[in-house]
Amino acid sequence: MLRAGAGIIAAMGACAVGFLIIGDEILSGRTREKNLQPLAEMLAARGLRLREVRVVGDCEKAIADAVNALRGENDFVVTSGGIGPTHDDITTDGVAAAFGARAEENAEMLARLSANVAARGLELSAARRRMARAPQGAEMVECDFAGAPGYRIGNVFVCAGVPEIFALMAAAAVLRMPRAAALRSESFCARAPESAYAEILAQVQKAHPQVRIGSYPRAVNDCAIVFSGDDEKKIQAAKKEAAKKFAAADIPLGE
Repeated sequence: MLRAGAGIIAAMGACAVGFLIIGDEILSGRTREKNLQPLAEMLAARGLRLREVRVVGDCEKAIADAVNALRGENDFVVTSGGIGPTHDDITTDGVAAAFGARAEENAEMLARLSANVAARGLELSAARRRMARAPQGAEMVECDFAGAPGYRIGNVFVCAGVPEIFALMAAAAVLRMPRAAALRSESFCARAPESAYAEILAQVQKAHPQVRIGSYPRAVNDCAIVFSGDDEKKIQAAKKEAAKKFAAADIPLGE
């Protein structure tokens, strides 16, 4: 698979976003990860690029190290998982450690949580209060989920891991990121293995640095060649040149 590097992404002027997935249940295979694709789609719709994804377990140091690595390499970071009421929900502690801050109850988050708990006729137990914890200096991120809220500190947005809740929190987070030109794409199908046209795509990519070119195999002799970027004319030019070179090399194409 041929991929555009970070240099091409920067040249396209897009904000880069990192995604940190947190949870032992993901790494063990007990739970299927369902938040990556929705986040990528939200970002693409706003003209933003998901640049990197990492997965770590429920370990404070691992979370802190991953947050620091991602926030240093990307414009924004979104996390999923580990902000619930149980003892193993330690994302907030890890994020706080990454920023050198203290994890504490956030007054705004506690007020929102208290109102929700009262509306449901429940007790604001110590376990439920844990969901109002955030690193010192964090701000609550309002979203359409009525329960415990997510929050932001610096360029990091912290969201729940439950897919239905994550979708609402992530949507609110993405709206707080600057909009860019929506990513456009064109494609054709190559009826040949990647090895037959790898050099051709490398040549086209070098000639069209503002276009991201990817090769995505669907079967042995069925590969989608995708041209994407924010300039339709440049995308079409790259696609046209690639198609011409494929034809010259007797590589059959399809849609």
